Amino acid sequence: MSASFGPDVSFLPIILLAIIFGLSSDYEVFVVSRVKEHFTKNGDARQAIIIGAGQSARVCLLRP
Repeated sequence: MSASFGPDVSFLPIILLAIIFGLSSDYEVFVVSRVKEHFTKNGDARQAIIIGAGQSARVCLLRP
């Protein structure tokens, strides 16, 4: 009994990688837009990174 993998099973890792990469890119845009929003409001880059990344990191980490 030898197991042979068809095109569906061998294509699955590629699809999963594409989905995971797409989600991570989406969350990255969300974090950067939050930082830019705070920078535009305050003009302080250090504070914008602390507040923007801190607020959006909770959403990105809790969202599987």
